[in-house]
Amino acid sequence: MDPLAECIPRTSPRSSNSRNSNKRSVIFRQISPICVVLVCLPQLYLWTRYAGNNYVVQYDSSNNQNNCGDAPGNGVVLEKLPKFVVPPEFKAIQDRIDTAMNATARCQQYGVSPLPFNVTKRRIFFGSLIADENPEVILAHAIEVYNKYDVVVLIESNTTFRGTARNMTHGPGSEGARALIETDLFGNATKVVMEYWMEHYRGLTGLDREEEQRNTILKAWLDQGMTKYDVGLVSDLDEIVSRDVLIALKECDFPQLRYDYDPSCKEPKMILSSIQFEGSPLCVKKKEWFHPDVMPGHCIKGLGEPSGRMVPPRTVTLKHAVLFDKTLPKNGPKIFGQRNRNWGKRDRRDYPQYVKDSNRYPLWTAAEIRSMDGAKGGMLNYVNATKMGHGTTAIFGAAFHLHNWFADFQVMRNKYFTYGHSDNSAMKKALASIQEDVGMMVRCVHGMGNVWHTPNGTVEKVGENFNYYVNNTLLPEGQDDDPLRIIHLREQRGWGSLGGNRPIFFHNRSYVQYRHERITEMVIADEEEFGMCYDKMSKTYVIPNENQNYTNATSTDKGKCAARVGRASFQGGKIVRGAG
Repeated sequence: MDPLAECIPRTSPRSSNSRNSNKRSVIFRQISPICVVLVCLPQLYLWTRYAGNNYVVQYDSSNNQNNCGDAPGNGVVLEKLPKFVVPPEFKAIQDRIDTAMNATARCQQYGVSPLPFNVTKRRIFFGSLIADENPEVILAHAIEVYNKYDVVVLIESNTTFRGTARNMTHGPGSEGARALIETDLFGNATKVVMEYWMEHYRGLTGLDREEEQRNTILKAWLDQGMTKYDVGLVSDLDEIVSRDVLIALKECDFPQLRYDYDPSCKEPKMILSSIQFEGSPLCVKKKEWFHPDVMPGHCIKGLGEPSGRMVPPRTVTLKHAVLFDKTLPKNGPKIFGQRNRNWGKRDRRDYPQYVKDSNRYPLWTAAEIRSMDGAKGGMLNYVNATKMGHGTTAIFGAAFHLHNWFADFQVMRNKYFTYGHSDNSAMKKALASIQEDVGMMVRCVHGMGNVWHTPNGTVEKVGENFNYYVNNTLLPEGQDDDPLRIIHLREQRGWGSLGGNRPIFFHNRSYVQYRHERITEMVIADEEEFGMCYDKMSKTYVIPNENQNYTNATSTDKGKCAARVGRASFQGGKIVRGAG
């Protein structure tokens, strides 16, 4: 019996854009207490229950100090949270992956050999920002990597990348933070650390602000005893390294991770090839995603040998970051934000000549592990992926990107409004015009394929960077035990028409079906509110301008999908403004 089947709601609300926070993550709000116990997910309910919560840490007015200990007389005693237990269905898959092959066979999948016997297996330190992630994403990540990371560091900020205030969902002492730290969610052999970036640099915005937030990861790694022989992995929580690859990173002899492979630290990192699922397990982008990123400890700032290395100039001075402080010098050193462009920011070959001559390149911060070029060779994937049908009959990846996996499109719109590459009109424009990946998800949901049919009879291909697999479908029940559909080397059913590897969490057919139906309903509800960029019946492109007769639209109108304010609806072949 599918252990999650009875916990998936039979019906879901039609509207997904309510601004009422208590409608978020509806899949888990409808789980009964019995179901929570059945699948051992009590803390997941806490996440949704306390999303956007005030801190539960109480204060003792007698000394005005934050008291969150367990000792009597030391303020409030916090109730212990239940430990996370991996549901049996997923535990069986984890065990099969862990024991499916010996080290030699596993490493050969990636074109390398096992580590020599006299070399200790590597420790892996993981780091990510955390904000308003869907609990489903956090759970999928935790189940995939359970007990494979040595340390997990999560960073939350009380501001967005635009510098605006935000309500933290995992703030200090909150139930959200405790659920991540105290429940063994990522494994009883994995230490989880929550840290916070609460600096008020008003002049630091966009990618420069993101850079400083991510660099908090490195401080936490060092505090947790990371050494130059360990490995750092920087990711977002919706980017999930496959369990098989995590085992390989620990026990296989990848040249980039050898301590003496690249002492110059010019090109020390590994990039993992990720399968990008856009909102749904059935909407898979053809172009692979180029994160997460892995770095050997000896090239990380604070761990590697610094002698002879220059400190790269950056883009923002202290005066510019602080803003409005007249006591600071105008032309101080640029110490905040991203590296200057000619210091390897976009091209690992682009450095000052004296750095090239010395062959001693700067050590890397946590943010730079993710944001900068610095990988020699291609992305890591199965060496025989193409022979096994990758790109045609199967999809393979070293990691999985659950992109735009929100329970509420209002949260997604806020992401595009506030993140590093912010869009000022993201809160009001038609869904498909927010960003090309979102447009791809909309086409996938409506079955429109990788072309636009325009009203004048022409057919325009979508740019190849935003094509999806139109043949990735859910097989009818009863056909998903076909031995030809076995997921690669995992000996369990495959629910899809395409082979390859998938996140462990996706091996639950009920969830796959639920998520696709849910994202479809969310798209429809959003289009009812903000308008469309196409006519889903005739599959022709339209412009959601007030009273615009879209049958007169031409292909040149693509990309001009206008921002909408208020509600919109279709009437008589036109998009018209509604009330409200």
